[in-house]
Amino acid sequence: MEKTLDLQFETGLRLLAEKTGMSDLNARKPLLPHVVRVGSFLYKKGYADTIVLGGLLHDALEWTDITAGELKEQFGADVLRIVKACTKDDSITDPQEKTNELITRCVVAGEEALIVKTADILDSYYYYAKVNNQDQLAYCNRNAKAILSMKTVDMEDVIFMELEQTYKTHAAYSA
Repeated sequence: MEKTLDLQFETGLRLLAEKTGMSDLNARKPLLPHVVRVGSFLYKKGYADTIVLGGLLHDALEWTDITAGELKEQFGADVLRIVKACTKDDSITDPQEKTNELITRCVVAGEEALIVKTADILDSYYYYAKVNNQDQLAYCNRNAKAILSMKTVDMEDVIFMELEQTYKTHAAYSA
């Protein structure tokens, strides 16, 4: 019997909670609330299970000791593909080059991965605006600009329109 989305979401939450330390005051943003917001946003918007789970787990490889093997075993190859596409390559030191490589990888992985990355950036926009972190809003702008310029013409999901509107709202924070 295949797990329902709710059971898979709960499995993902438990795994993240088990493998994630407590965020400290110096963290840019607390990890668990962020990934829950991203996954929940995608769930409420009615996205496919793989997108919702990819959103919940998008930072798992980057910020926890969860392995690719664990993700594949628990959630399947499609979710792992999305998570890997959304994971920054920290060997790249130039911020613009890092952003371009990440967004290019999401585009190559497909619209599902780019939708997850877009939901990630939207949540980051909302969070950093709330805490008035202008440096991180500039980071969001850099990512939004890359997403909007690199997405292919056949990628017409409404989330990209929401990103464009949010980007315009925060355009004063240039990267």
